Amino acid sequence: MADILQAAQKLPDSNIRDILLSAATNAGNDVQKFREQISVWFDNSMDRLSGVYKRYMQWLSLLVGLLLAIEINADTIVVVESLWTEGSLRAEIIGMVDKTVSTNTTLQNLSQTVSTLPAIEAQVRPFPIGWTNVSGRTDRNWQSSVKGIFAKILGLLITGLALSLGAPFWFDLLSKFMNVRSTGAKPDEASAA
Repeated sequence: MADILQAAQKLPDSNIRDILLSAATNAGNDVQKFREQISVWFDNSMDRLSGVYKRYMQWLSLLVGLLLAIEINADTIVVVESLWTEGSLRAEIIGMVDKTVSTNTTLQNLSQTVSTLPAIEAQVRPFPIGWTNVSGRTDRNWQSSVKGIFAKILGLLITGLALSLGAPFWFDLLSKFMNVRSTGAKPDEASAA
């Protein structure tokens, strides 16, 4: 313990030096007690650091989600309103999905499916995503009224928040409603014997 105390005193003035000196003083001549105190301090510090990291990552994820929603004009309110009120748009999208799924049923055709996405997008009439002023869109002149501006901001915020939650959240939520796995039901976990 004398060597540990002497080495800690040689460190430059810092929080770590203070922690080591305090733990060495409290431990007396017991090296095991010193290790336990340092271990507890380290675990507590890492817990606090993990919490700070999670908070920063949540804010960063929200910022990235908002920027992406703004960049592609993915307004949740407009999309929901369009799909809710326009039966022909709904039918077109369902038809395109059925056609794509029926022609590309295996993962081997995934690259073919991805390569046909621009053609599929061109076939579906203007889906309400993107910064275009196509006639027939419910958000065509959103900037002309306070209600439109408020709705646009709210729709982009909802999309940004939804994007910030991440794929694991949405996959878990979707799996509560349907079996997303193509391999069947999830096996039971093996019980510890």
